[in-house]
Amino acid sequence: KKSGSLHGNNEPVESEDDFRRVEINKSERNEEFCDNSIATSKYTKWSFLPKNLLEQFRRIANFYFLIIAILQAIPEISPLDPITSIAPLVFVLGVTAIKEGIEDYNRHKLDTTINNRPTRVYRNGKFEQITWLEVSVGDIVKVVNKHEIPADLILLTSSDEFGGCYVETKQLDGETNLKPRECVLETLGFKEESKLGGIDAYVKSENPNKELYSYVGTMVLRGKEISLGPNNVLLRGCNLRNTKWVYGLVVFTGHDTKLLQNSRAAPSKRSDLERKMNTMLYFIFILQFSICFLCAVGSGIWTDVNSNALYLKNELDAVTYGVLGFFTFLILLNVMVPISLYVSLEMVKVALALFINQDIEMYHEESDTPAQARTSNLTEELGQIEYVFSDKTGTLTRNMMEFLMCSVNGRIFGHEAERLERKEIPVPESISGDYENPYKESEFQFLDPTLVETMQDSDDPSSELLWMFMYNMALCHNVIPEREGNEIIYQASSPDEAALVGAAKNFGLYFNDRVQNRVTVNVFGHEQEFEILNTLEFNSDRKRMSVIVKMPSGDIKLFSKGADTVMLERLQVGAGNLRETTKKHLNFFANQGLRTLVLAYRDLDAEQYRIWQDKYHTAEVSMTNRDRMVELCAEEIERDLQLIGATAIEDKLQVGVPDAIHQLSQSGLKIWVLTGDKRETARNIGYSCRLLKKSMNVTELDVSDEKSFLALLKKYRDRHVKMVNGEPVLDSRDEQAIIITGKCLNFALNPENELDFLNYARVCKAVICCRVSPSQKARVVELVKRHLPKSLTLAIGDGANDVAMIQSAHVGVGISGQEGMQAVMSSDYAIAQFRFLNRLLLIHGRWGYIRIAKLILYSFYKNFAFSMTQFWFAWFSGFSGQTLVSWRGRGEGRGEEERGGREEGRGRVRQLNPSLKLFFFSRLYQYHSSAIAVYNVFFTGLPILILSTFDKDLQADTVLKNPSVYHTGLTYTKFNVPVFAWWILNGLFQSVVNFFLPLAVFDMLADGMGQTSGLYVLGVTQMTCIVVSVNMKIALETSTWTWLNHASLYLSVIAWFIIALALDFSTDIYKGVVQYTFGLPQLWLCAILIPTICMIPDYAYKYLVSMHVPSEVDILRERESLGLEIENKDLGQEYDPARKRKSSMGGSGRSKRPTSVSRV
Repeated sequence: KKSGSLHGNNEPVESEDDFRRVEINKSERNEEFCDNSIATSKYTKWSFLPKNLLEQFRRIANFYFLIIAILQAIPEISPLDPITSIAPLVFVLGVTAIKEGIEDYNRHKLDTTINNRPTRVYRNGKFEQITWLEVSVGDIVKVVNKHEIPADLILLTSSDEFGGCYVETKQLDGETNLKPRECVLETLGFKEESKLGGIDAYVKSENPNKELYSYVGTMVLRGKEISLGPNNVLLRGCNLRNTKWVYGLVVFTGHDTKLLQNSRAAPSKRSDLERKMNTMLYFIFILQFSICFLCAVGSGIWTDVNSNALYLKNELDAVTYGVLGFFTFLILLNVMVPISLYVSLEMVKVALALFINQDIEMYHEESDTPAQARTSNLTEELGQIEYVFSDKTGTLTRNMMEFLMCSVNGRIFGHEAERLERKEIPVPESISGDYENPYKESEFQFLDPTLVETMQDSDDPSSELLWMFMYNMALCHNVIPEREGNEIIYQASSPDEAALVGAAKNFGLYFNDRVQNRVTVNVFGHEQEFEILNTLEFNSDRKRMSVIVKMPSGDIKLFSKGADTVMLERLQVGAGNLRETTKKHLNFFANQGLRTLVLAYRDLDAEQYRIWQDKYHTAEVSMTNRDRMVELCAEEIERDLQLIGATAIEDKLQVGVPDAIHQLSQSGLKIWVLTGDKRETARNIGYSCRLLKKSMNVTELDVSDEKSFLALLKKYRDRHVKMVNGEPVLDSRDEQAIIITGKCLNFALNPENELDFLNYARVCKAVICCRVSPSQKARVVELVKRHLPKSLTLAIGDGANDVAMIQSAHVGVGISGQEGMQAVMSSDYAIAQFRFLNRLLLIHGRWGYIRIAKLILYSFYKNFAFSMTQFWFAWFSGFSGQTLVSWRGRGEGRGEEERGGREEGRGRVRQLNPSLKLFFFSRLYQYHSSAIAVYNVFFTGLPILILSTFDKDLQADTVLKNPSVYHTGLTYTKFNVPVFAWWILNGLFQSVVNFFLPLAVFDMLADGMGQTSGLYVLGVTQMTCIVVSVNMKIALETSTWTWLNHASLYLSVIAWFIIALALDFSTDIYKGVVQYTFGLPQLWLCAILIPTICMIPDYAYKYLVSMHVPSEVDILRERESLGLEIENKDLGQEYDPARKRKSSMGGSGRSKRPTSVSRV
């Protein structure tokens, strides 16, 4: 490393290896760089199968079933046909692979289309048409109007007289406003093709990186070093606009371009419910292995006890039988893990995402913007959010600025100011004095004519500063005037800039043209040209912008505007009185909820500017630490400023924001607003949007040192918070809120302080962080995630400065607003207005959580109820691994192959004496291997899919009127360990009933010939009971009945009878058995009685809860069914997550039943 200095400050510099040298028109010297092809696809035709399978087998369930399928293919231990595991596994893998394949094929097609787009490159003395794929570093490319830039280019010249052009960067940052780009003066003359071949130059460029808004490079042309910056670069993905053509030098190609460097996948997010499901899956594995171990021990003991039985031919010892038995039962009981669950989850989540996209209630007609689910993985997560982190500008507000008031030379101007400070004044006919402004806009709300009158009165002491105020607004910006016919539209990077330039236009200073470094302003009807010598750009660290302007008179002035925190400290000595008056006005504006900027200027003499410009040029052409050196130069010139005054711009709240925030607060969510505005502005917005209430105790943390902050924090924490079992609890009757500044937030986010701050913030209903940077927003979200792992977070914003916060939260929501689409492109869900967040969370999120919780629980329950019958059968078959299904006769001999303790002979060589074979097989029959496959698909699959897609425990209007029901997800009422255990125990109970009651019914049954009913009759009866039972369970869990629910339920039960009869007629295996069984009255008695017995625990529990300890949801459902309405206030206080109600079986706590409902 080398080191260099500027103004005596030593700074580390980067080595020459950190830059690339690009030779112009000598592509053979640039072959070390990558080509211009792109590949966004994940797979090739050779890597697709192995890579996709590897990814899929990372899912523990898929890997588990792969092991089961391998074991099942071993005849010595498998009691089932391998197809029972292989077919479902192949189906699941195949569906996922096809989905991935189609998505990747589309990526391949798009890559091919892009790589083969035509462009023109200068070769062999002329421009030739080639594909983008063939473009190389060092080429000179010609791009024409409305065409996309094929690679990252250094702008050499353009059709514009001054070598400028305009680009649209929508593909890069989502912003649709045009941005100016310019060439350096030294390359402006290369407009003729013949001159391009003789360019003797090279470029020292920075290496590829992700920084869209910065570029460091130097062009060496005929020995002269020329600084290159971001304004000289055209990035791949931009579109050329309002310019006939440009010539550009290729510096980055393909995956080295900034577009591709930033094209990374969003952070992978999995829902909390899915993570818990995987935990439950481990529990099922442990349970399954325990049962298998028990059966293996039983097999060994049974073999040892019966080792001398004459009818057995035991060729292996008891231990070996036990070991083989473990794997046998592992295969038999693999259906405990519902492999179909993952496919069902994907299908349901996609459907729920489509419902969000199609929700007309979240469609914003004004902007023609529907809601958009950019992922289908997190719908249920929306129903469990506890913390909402929201930006203010453009998220809670419209981000459509109106210039209302200003303060100049200690005096407030503006109709609103007159009304608020003194008295009503009449609405004037003109605000431009004697000048009839033809550009005055009717919607301009500033109605104080005294501003221009004072400005035009040269004897008034405020006149000169008012002129500087107007020049500052008209010149200190990056606005581009775009002509559409006779009208000029301002293309601004922020609504604030557009509001200030528009205000100057309405006052009489009309900015109407920008060419290279010259701007034209119509000053009260007279065109004046100003030369912009330098522009010191705004960024989130500087919080200010400055321009150095050569006035028409020849004077050089610096105009600066920015946040008061950085501007007031740069004022010249002696501005004390004006400074204090302006600060009072700033506080006055902020208390009205207005956005403020401080304006200042400085006179520069020519020699002073020349010396500074030399330093600035040295910094600009430096290839090492350029940004730091430029910043030091800016600091040097932006000092000793003369204060002009301040502006006050109104950013109105979006429609419905106060009601939306009040509703979210009632639902139990804690809302934190993170904004860059002043503390006073943030406080005022907090009250106007109903985040803060007059009854709240609002703590303001705004001190300058960490020691004072910690003392203040301790004071309020000790006063309002007490710790109970390690958890902070509010120790006050009044609701608490915090307003904290960015400086104090830095102290709060220190590792040694963050937990104390968080414990206080957790008991507060609202937290407002003001004057915060984008990085601080993300750190606040990470703080909550790190210390409260059980609390789910949501971040919502509309601008590029919200991207880090959105990606840090569990769920990110982007608002498609006035600041481009970067927030939307980084989000999981996109909406047009903040008020739509309520419907997204309270309706789609809550429904999604309940639906998917039922899907997971029911899938485990029905498979457990089905598979445990095999375990009970093991006690009757000597733990031999005999399946409860047979392919031979009904109850009588199964031929010579049936001598084994396990049918179809592929197990142990434990053989029965034919005379004693009825001991096992005359009484017990069970479902054969095909039943396992069709059980999940045909008999039980469709009803749960319909329920988990369409079911509504409460109607949408009821939920919105009673937002406190959202606590269903906050308290994990529908999916937790006790609830999961209840469903598993329910399945266990039903397996006992469905196995032993039919056994008892048919045990002594004999027909007219004296023959017992046998295995097949009993097996058909047991299967009938199970199918009816699990479908009755889904009927019991259904809240909203539609024709789809009825159809799916009836078809699933009927499917069992149709398939059973089909086997009866199509094979010799069941010949006549099913018809015989279906003709027995005992079967129909069992089909009605046994499922009813199975439902008794569910019916009893639901009855007791709804009648004696009804939840709020129970009461609301009852009122819905009776056609009654109920408001939230009738059900008590809004939900407080600090008082979480616990449930062992899904109840949500005790609520008082209204008298009228009790009587009903």
